[in-house]
Amino acid sequence: MPALPIYQDSYRPSSNWVKTVAEKQEVLAKLQPLKNQQKIQTYLFVNQITQNLQLEGLEVSFQEVEDLINQPTPELLSAKIQNLVNAINCINSLLDSSLDKTKINLTSELVCQIHALSMFEIDSRAGFYRQTAAKIIAPGHDPCDAIAVSMLIDNALDWFSTDSFRELHPLEQAWLVHLRIIDLQPFEQGNSIIARLMASFYAQKAGFCPIIVNHDEQEFYAYALNNALMMITQPGVELFARSVIRTYDQLISLIENT
Repeated sequence: MPALPIYQDSYRPSSNWVKTVAEKQEVLAKLQPLKNQQKIQTYLFVNQITQNLQLEGLEVSFQEVEDLINQPTPELLSAKIQNLVNAINCINSLLDSSLDKTKINLTSELVCQIHALSMFEIDSRAGFYRQTAAKIIAPGHDPCDAIAVSMLIDNALDWFSTDSFRELHPLEQAWLVHLRIIDLQPFEQGNSIIARLMASFYAQKAGFCPIIVNHDEQEFYAYALNNALMMITQPGVELFARSVIRTYDQLISLIENT
């Protein structure tokens, strides 16, 4: 397995989604006075957690997540929600405290920290790279041996900070970050959630909303991943673009109906 697969060679951005995303951002920017900021952030926060949990197979509603954020309980579902609260807060705090978000890069330490927060008391090795064989998630998927995970993560993170990577559209970057984590399966558990959180990190640092893949896209999400592991990245990039457009439409509707 090559250390730095050139996934982007199989994809050229569509002007249609690039244009639509930019138009939605412009509409939202004109609609969101300061009084709406807290409502927008709360909606994004709760929906990001809800959809991530639903993609992991948990039957949980937006309202239930919002209630359990405000009033945690001893139940496992509540613990999983609080873990995601802590992980997303960590990412948002890092981005919000930076004078120039575009200059923040992922590090191995940050990836492990986010995993430790999101899998606290769920994975006994939360925050540490796997020591066992990875799960094969699609035909032809050939994850690396455990001993190579740390080196390949470092290689990937170096690649993400290169000029050639930064020339890609941020949503292309987000999908490729997501894909590389899925491909390497660096942790014993929670790789899909970590991949989506890291994808959101790249989208948000470029000024976009978080990547929130809705659970009703689960079948296409699996299709996109299977294709991406065969170096066909177009479906995945367009899924992320569609997800961002959907989120912007939801936020625009939220403000207009206030």
